[in-house]
Amino acid sequence: MKRTLLSALKMFLFVGLLLIVVEPSYATNKDTRLRKKIQQLLNKIKRYENQSEKLMNRISYFARKQLREKTAAKSYIDSDGDGIPDRIEYLLNSGVCDSDSDDNGIDDGDEVANGGSSTIVNGILKVEGILSALSQSSATIGSTTCLLTGTTKYEDALSNNISLSDFSVGEYAELKCVSSNDQLVALKLEKDDEKSLGDDDDDDGSGGSGGSGGSGGSGGSGGSGGSGGSGGSGGSGGSGGSGGSGGSGGSDDDDDS
Repeated sequence: MKRTLLSALKMFLFVGLLLIVVEPSYATNKDTRLRKKIQQLLNKIKRYENQSEKLMNRISYFARKQLREKTAAKSYIDSDGDGIPDRIEYLLNSGVCDSDSDDNGIDDGDEVANGGSSTIVNGILKVEGILSALSQSSATIGSTTCLLTGTTKYEDALSNNISLSDFSVGEYAELKCVSSNDQLVALKLEKDDEKSLGDDDDDDGSGGSGGSGGSGGSGGSGGSGGSGGSGGSGGSGGSGGSGGSGGSGGSDDDDDS
């Protein structure tokens, strides 16, 4: 009986020891297999990324832009109801609140759905927004940078010719560019019509208030008040100009005296 119990105890200890030794080894092998699978997947993803990048570099700028426009998500807000979410339009420098950004009579969403672009008309890219960077060689609005050359035209809001020095970072403008050798070259840089004209209106309004500052001249009629003799001219003191003549009237009283 004792021998049987001893044998059973030995078997129990042997099995326990075997589990202690084998379990970590099994876990290690399992982790190793998983790591290999994960690494294989990562390698595939890397290869796909490289292939995608090579393909993207082989197509034109406009084609890449069209691909980006088609990545719209329905969950995003679409303020102008053109079928392209605001976030996508912002990245593309398209009009968030303008359903026809390029003013060609076709909604942006319809253009994208038919393989077109909401900001490209007849091969010309139109970008509106705030100038975020400006130099003698390039101009940037949003995420789009166009090269400035000797043939680039510069215009104000009324289509008058101006120079590059008339533009500054932070103001609204519009770029019209074409693709040349996989680079964007600016045909025209012009001030934004609505924003620029709105600024001019504000300047005119403040000029009007400057005119009321001129009424300070009526303070000069206080001088005519000093000539207490001429009450009549005091009445004409309502107008700054006649107030001045009232002063000369005072000098006449002095001569009479």
